Amino acid sequence: MLSRRVIGHEQAKRDIAVAAYNFLLQCASSDLYGGRVEPNHLMLAGPTGSGKSLLFRTLGKILRVPTYFFSCTDLTPNGYKGQSLTDCIDELSPNISDDGYTHPAIVVWDEADKLRDDGTMQGSYKRTVQQEFLTFLDGTACDSASILDSSRVLNIACGAFVGLAELRGAATKPEIGFQPMHKDPRDDRPRPPAPLRPDDLIAYGLIPEFVGRFSCIAELDPLDQNVMRRILIEAEDNALARRKAYFDIHRIRLEFTDAAIDAVVAQAMVHQTGARSLRLVLDHALRGVEYRLPELAQKGVTALIYNENSALGLTPPKEETGAICSDLDYLFELRKKAASYSKAKAISGDSDEMIIF
Repeated sequence: MLSRRVIGHEQAKRDIAVAAYNFLLQCASSDLYGGRVEPNHLMLAGPTGSGKSLLFRTLGKILRVPTYFFSCTDLTPNGYKGQSLTDCIDELSPNISDDGYTHPAIVVWDEADKLRDDGTMQGSYKRTVQQEFLTFLDGTACDSASILDSSRVLNIACGAFVGLAELRGAATKPEIGFQPMHKDPRDDRPRPPAPLRPDDLIAYGLIPEFVGRFSCIAELDPLDQNVMRRILIEAEDNALARRKAYFDIHRIRLEFTDAAIDAVVAQAMVHQTGARSLRLVLDHALRGVEYRLPELAQKGVTALIYNENSALGLTPPKEETGAICSDLDYLFELRKKAASYSKAKAISGDSDEMIIF
C-alpha cells in the first residue's frame, strides 16, 4: 500500500511497516492479555524532499491510526522560553487519552537532526532536550496529569541530517581483516553505502542514550533521475495527474511527451530539493496557459501537448481544437461555487460568475 503513494525506498518502507505492525500487535496483546508494550521506536534519515513526511502521512491513513507531527527545530528545555517537550506531550495527551486509557498513536518528531549538540551554547540546550526525551521514549506516564501511557505511542524521529554523509564516509572507516593487495580494475560495480549505524548518529551530535531508544534506524535512498521520473508519472495522486485533472475540468486534455517528462525531471534534479521540485518545474511549464484555460475552453481547444521545448518554456504547447464543448456545466457550477467565497462585487455588465478571470 505504501508503494502506491511513495516510490522507491523499498528497505525503509519494509522497516516502517515492520515497526508499525510490531507496535500495533503489542498494543492488541496488552489490551487482550495484559502486559507492557515494549518501546519499538524508529529513526529515519533522508535528504529534504525524499518523502519522509509523505511516508508517515500515508502510513497513518492506511492504518487509520492517529498520527501527529511535531517539529524539533525550536524545542527548548523545560523552563526556557519557547515550546518544550512537555508542551508537546500536554497537547498530545487529550487527543489520545480518555478515562485512563491511551489509544495507540504514531508521533513523528520532524527535524530531529536539529536536536544535535554541535558544540555551541545552543547545542548544549539541544542536548538537554534530548535528555528530556528519554522518559517519554521509555514508555511511562508522562503528561502533567499522568494519564498518558507513552508506551502506546510509536515514536518516529526523522530528519535530513545534513553533513552526516561526510562523517560516515566509507573511506574514513577502518576495515578489519585481510584485504586484497590489488583490486581488479574490471570490477567497477557500485558499492552499496554502509548501513547507518548508531555511532554515526552519536558522532553527529545525538547522545547515546537518545539514539539507544530507537530500535530501528532506517535511511531513505537518494532520489536519482529514474526514481524522480517514476514519482512524476507513477505515484498515486502524482503532480502531473493532479494538473491533468485540473485541465480536464475545462475539458482540455493535457499531454506530456516522454521527452517533455524527461525535461521536467532533469530541471527538477538541478534544484536539489527532491520530489518537491517536480511540482515547481511543472507549474513553471504550465504557467503560460493556466491563466488562459477558461478562454481556451470557450475557443474550442481540446488538448494541449507539451514536447521537450515547450516543457522548458522555449515554445508554446501544441494546441488541438475541435467543436466547442457544450458540456461545461460542471465547470460553470464550480466557478459559481468558487465565486460564492468572494465578497467582491461583480463589475457592471459582467455576467461571468468568476470575475477574477
